[in-house]
Amino acid sequence: MEKLLYTGKAKQMWQTEDPDVLRVVYLDQATMLNGKRKDHFDGKGEAANDISTLVFEYLIDNGIPTHYIKRLSEKEELVKKCHMFPLEFVTRNVCAGHFASRFGLEDGMELDEPVEETFYKSDALDDPFANVTFSGGDPMFQAEGFAELARAIRAQSDKDIWCFTGYKYENLLKNPKQLELLKLIDVLVDGPFMKDLRDEDLFFRGSSNQRLINVKKSLETGKVVELHLTKENPIPEL
Repeated sequence: MEKLLYTGKAKQMWQTEDPDVLRVVYLDQATMLNGKRKDHFDGKGEAANDISTLVFEYLIDNGIPTHYIKRLSEKEELVKKCHMFPLEFVTRNVCAGHFASRFGLEDGMELDEPVEETFYKSDALDDPFANVTFSGGDPMFQAEGFAELARAIRAQSDKDIWCFTGYKYENLLKNPKQLELLKLIDVLVDGPFMKDLRDEDLFFRGSSNQRLINVKKSLETGKVVELHLTKENPIPEL
């Protein structure tokens, strides 16, 4: 007999007859303020399931193992029972709600490039965000806009800012607008992803030509200072 294990802001987790398999039910619900405000939206559960299926099947097709087993219905899927790292990654294309008020930005403003936020999942702490990541397209194409956002983040928090770019660090130093954004970044992942140099053992990088750079120390010393992370030491010291 199935047993309800958990009801969250977006889905329910049910224990199946197999102790190692769970059934996920996506809800027709959207939340704000870490679940304090809830509204019903027809089709939300089906859309969430569509996205989940698309992402996990893509990862599996490209040789990346996941917890996903199969889709059951419009709102349901089967997954393997796993130990969860308490992290949540949010992609924002539009300033809205708490994101806008937190950084003093205009509600409804479209972002030139997606902004990635990392949250430590804790209902007791209201999911405080850990770091902010600029990625998608290339933030350095919109350096002035991202510099404005970075300054707002600096003024309202003490969180680290990461940036992924196809540019090399040395080239960014030559462009005044890109250099202004660079000065507001803590960690830079530079260089384009190269499929022939793909390395799944690298931390926060896809290929071995990319570098994980401590920007502050690099600017202070006048030379590139790389961060070398390992399984034993996965957290950068900035």
